[in-house]
Amino acid sequence: MRASVTAKAERLTTQLLATLTFFFATIQAKVEALGLAPELETLVHQQLIPAIYLERVAARSTRAERRHELHRRSRALSAPLRLPDSPYVPNGANQETTL
Repeated sequence: MRASVTAKAERLTTQLLATLTFFFATIQAKVEALGLAPELETLVHQQLIPAIYLERVAARSTRAERRHELHRRSRALSAPLRLPDSPYVPNGANQETTL
């Protein structure tokens, strides 16, 4: 029994690793395709994508307390992108819509 559980865990770990590798490679390719300046690309990877992810998770959350916490974290991550001195802002709403 133990051997089959270990084998299943190894198989699932390998599948999970493959899925994560595919996901991150796809995200990288899509962000690179936007042709952003390196500074903006960093903002997209470190702030915009995580903020959007948290919003999506919050929308699926059934517990109000957890949903509010996820929304708060998402807003905290995306707040710097809305500041007047953010490199995300100067190109106007057109670039924001693209991202």
